[in-house]
Amino acid sequence: MKTLMTAVAAVAVLSVLGGCALLDDSDESSPQTQVRYDYAPLRFRVKLSYSVNFTYTPKDRSDAADYVIDEFQRRLESDGNNGNGYEIAQGEQPDLYVAVTVNSDDSNNKTMHVEVRGGSGNVPGGTSDAGTTYPYSFGINTNGTYRDPDAMIDSMADQVNGYIANGWWNTVTQ
Repeated sequence: MKTLMTAVAAVAVLSVLGGCALLDDSDESSPQTQVRYDYAPLRFRVKLSYSVNFTYTPKDRSDAADYVIDEFQRRLESDGNNGNGYEIAQGEQPDLYVAVTVNSDDSNNKTMHVEVRGGSGNVPGGTSDAGTTYPYSFGINTNGTYRDPDAMIDSMADQVNGYIANGWWNTVTQ
């Protein structure tokens, strides 16, 4: 009986030690590095395609998405992309896709998230010092809540215009 218990204990110890060796081998991973990608300003009339999502039920559901698109587009056209302008793509490949998400709490305070990504071959990706490219994509959020939806839309459109008109950079972990 003592021999059987010793054998079982020996197998258990070997199993545990074997498992530790396997864990040590799996912990080896390649180091991740930060790569900076620079995105040039878009120096042409940018064609946009919008999608709008609400995380709540707007008071006037039938017109809410169109209102956000119209106001966002109006402000971008006012901002002007350094004289190059913007337009909504009609039956053609857009240069950029603009996805807008509007959030609201129970007190009518609103926040917004905007995600922009390249759509056409006219939009170059970001370029690193090593010459590699990364897709054109950025996202921004409101810094706080808004009770005035027009002020919120204007602020977000101004930020989007800043990225598009002036260029930007992004650091990616690879």
